[in-house]
Amino acid sequence: MSRCPGLSGKNGPLANSGNACIAAGMNSRPSIACFGAAHWDFIGQADPGFSGPDRPGTVTVRPGGVAVNVAIELAAQGCRTELLSAVGRDRDGKALLAELKAAGIGTSLTQVSEALPTGRYLALEDETGELTSAIADCRAVDALSVGAFNNIAAATADYWFVEANLPTAVIQDLAFVRPRPPLIANPVSPARADRLQPFLDKIDILYCNRAEASALCANIFPTAADAARDLTTRGVRRAVVTDGPEPVCDASPEGIFIAPADPVGFISATGAGDVFLSRHLAAVIAGKDPSSALRAALAHKGKERA
Repeated sequence: MSRCPGLSGKNGPLANSGNACIAAGMNSRPSIACFGAAHWDFIGQADPGFSGPDRPGTVTVRPGGVAVNVAIELAAQGCRTELLSAVGRDRDGKALLAELKAAGIGTSLTQVSEALPTGRYLALEDETGELTSAIADCRAVDALSVGAFNNIAAATADYWFVEANLPTAVIQDLAFVRPRPPLIANPVSPARADRLQPFLDKIDILYCNRAEASALCANIFPTAADAARDLTTRGVRRAVVTDGPEPVCDASPEGIFIAPADPVGFISATGAGDVFLSRHLAAVIAGKDPSSALRAALAHKGKERA
């Protein structure tokens, strides 16, 4: 773990936003409202030793969407989580909400569409777990409009997590709410990063990988550290940038912290970055310093790649 000087200031971005981090050992459970996609993941992974378009393998079905993945992981870490998304009034939607409730996630603020189906995400991975192609059918979330989450109980949450599967107009609505809790954000993919770009100076913590950072900043960065530094000059209060097996960087007014990533291979790329994000955020909320937060997140990374 190394620290590079470069950013000044005694307080972290959450403290600067007017909300103190939850200290480790406190009796109260921090609450997080997670805004974004909710769907079923269908993940097909090819068996090794075969080639061609028709290959044997395994197909896994599980709840998915960045907001869902983060909510599940944070709930497992002891946080109170609420999902704000959209599903269809169909069998898939009922099953998804039931599974999330069983995981301890609040779903009362998730909208139910009468006209559009619950989303599905189809991912194809090779035998190493690398994503080769994917199709996302998220029409219920795509149809959310300005005011979709106005006047909601999420305003009482300690933190908001927003991801770029939401339409830009909805992200704008949330970014400009005043007063609001600290805003944590994730661009989801380079293709959707432009949805966050206009609101970088409203973000308290941004989690992304190096490719997403390049899309956000319209620049090519050789390392995660270069990307994190650049993001903080654009108004992001704290930027945590991953780069696959390369070092991870956390840049904020407390300094620039760099940690080596686990070089071990991984099982599946789908959702792996969301696990790292959630574990790191849980450590931040618990009051861990930047070096300790990175160590905590990377210790759980195992065979997942961010």
